[in-house]
Amino acid sequence: MGKGDNSWIFFVVGGLLLAAVFNVGGLGDTLCSKWNVCLAGQEAAQPPASNGGGSNGGGGTSAPPCIYDGGTMTVGPMHEKWNPSTSVTGFAARVFVNGVDRGLKDDSSTLDVKHGDEIEIYYMENASATQYYTNVAKFNAPCSPSFTSAQFGDADEVFAVESSSNYLNVKVINDDDGNVNAVGANETLGSGDVTTLQFTYQPTFEDAWSPNCRGVLVVEGNATAYDKIIVNGWETAPIPNQHSLGAVTDQGWAYYVPLIPIPADGAYQKQSASLTIDVADVNPGDATDITLSWYDCDYYRHSSTGKMMTGVEDDANADVGEATFTDIIYTN
Repeated sequence: MGKGDNSWIFFVVGGLLLAAVFNVGGLGDTLCSKWNVCLAGQEAAQPPASNGGGSNGGGGTSAPPCIYDGGTMTVGPMHEKWNPSTSVTGFAARVFVNGVDRGLKDDSSTLDVKHGDEIEIYYMENASATQYYTNVAKFNAPCSPSFTSAQFGDADEVFAVESSSNYLNVKVINDDDGNVNAVGANETLGSGDVTTLQFTYQPTFEDAWSPNCRGVLVVEGNATAYDKIIVNGWETAPIPNQHSLGAVTDQGWAYYVPLIPIPADGAYQKQSASLTIDVADVNPGDATDITLSWYDCDYYRHSSTGKMMTGVEDDANADVGEATFTDIIYTN
């Protein structure tokens, strides 16, 4: 090559291009990933994803810090479910902030909290057993100078306790004649019978029975007359400590009552179930009626730990929720 002859440059560049096209020694990948000189079918390298620089790490961009030092939370306001105009003045909610019990707070009272605080509110925690059930709401305090707890869910819509004039309107249907069991319309049982009775129950319109946790039904009968009485399909439960047998000759069986679906319009569907009576090898005769005792469930505050729990009775075996009511299956 003569002086000033630059033709060698074209040979070198051409060789490099051919090497890149055929990715000789990974040259094509290197050009694409390092200098974004990519051929068809290759993608340029992307910069690593930022974790936003937040102290928690993780993907995505961190939320901006809250501009407020704290906020004022209004408790509730509470309303009776299906009847929002009904006054609930005089009732209170128990409030926990970050697991610390802040005590009972009157409806519509205020409490200072901070953004992100974990809030638990037990509405109607001081209501009597004949008034309202307790509802719970759990949420984190928003970044706001003021807000109401009612903004979070619908737990502020509290349930009125089932009417004592109705008490689930329990009806047991006799197997032998199809009539509703009642005084003078008894179910006839004989020695060794295994009989299944259908029964229905239905809460009062716009009231509730044990809406947040399963109640317990205790079925009780003469220990000599009955080998066992089963509520079909219901999970067995321990007999509540507060329950006393009607007679020393009786025995009992307990079952969890399934949660009753809450209707949007307050009109409950009739609930159906059945129980099977296994009669012993004796003739039950008269005075061997079967008793159904209904225990509803509600929230209560544990006397030692201070934690909120659910049950048909508290840690001192005292009744929780509405007073227990009974129905009788009359037999002969």
